Formats: sequence, C-alpha cells, structure tokens
Amino acid sequence: LHEPTHMSVIDRVYTSQNENPLDLFQVYMVLSISALNLSRECKVHLPVEGYYASAMKYVEQVCSYGSITALQCMLLLMVYALHNPSSNVNIWNLNYQCLASVIDLGLQRDVRVSPSLGISLLDQEMRTRIFWVVYTLDRAICTMMGRPIGIRDEACEMRVRSNL
Repeated sequence: LHEPTHMSVIDRVYTSQNENPLDLFQVYMVLSISALNLSRECKVHLPVEGYYASAMKYVEQVCSYGSITALQCMLLLMVYALHNPSSNVNIWNLNYQCLASVIDLGLQRDVRVSPSLGISLLDQEMRTRIFWVVYTLDRAICTMMGRPIGIRDEACEMRVRSNL
C-alpha cells in the first residue's frame, strides 16, 4: 500500500459515513494484520478476529471489483492468511484470483513504454510494485505447495521499481 493514500482512506472511513466496501475492507484488514503481528510480538491478546470478521463482511463485494484497489485488498487477505493459517482461506485459490487480476489489469505490461496512456508516475510505480508482490507470492506459494507457477517470465515485461 502507498502510505499517504492509505492514510487518506483511513481518514475517509473514520471522518464520514463511508460505505465504500474497498475502503472498509482495506482498513479492517490492515488493522487485523497489524493486530495479529503485534499480538504475537508482545504476547498480548488483541481483537484480531474481530477486525478480520469486520473485513470479511465486504469480501464478496471486494472480489467482484476489477481494480488495482481490489487486487490490493485480495493481497491483504493473502498476507493475513499466510500469517494465520486458522483463517480457513484457500491460499491457492486466492493466489489464482490475484494472478487473474494482474492479467486483467495488464500489470505484467510495462506502461512506461506507452506515454500516450497518460498514467501518472505514482500509478506506474504502484502497478510495478503490485505486480512484483503478486509475482513473488506466486513463486513462494507454488514452491511451498509443490504446484506449477501461475505466470511465466516470458509473459511479463520485467521492470524494476523506482525509489518513489
């Protein structure tokens, strides 16, 4: 997530009656992941499951969107599931959904070669970073599960992130 963008999402959620399921899911999942991490680190009980349950109220709506924000939400769910196996999330299926979103959104393509698209530098960078997160998780999950990789290197226009 882009920190300033996420902070504006938090502001929207807590300062108004925001009904955007993507914003609500994202905020609750970040709280859930943070609480899970802090709970383990400090050996205290935090309401991890409560935040997770609140986020899951919006999961159907989130998965039906075809946007970069929806993909980020699915990645948050994957991070949570990897750190909390008792969440009962099918990581293999979620990995497939993330890969399908990457392909649908064209994140495997380098948009910098097409200046006519008019995509801002921040959007280009977020596309690159999200692609690499999905790519890396796919490789790790497929290796752990002994399954074939989801996207071949030849199908991607590899690029590196900038120091934005």
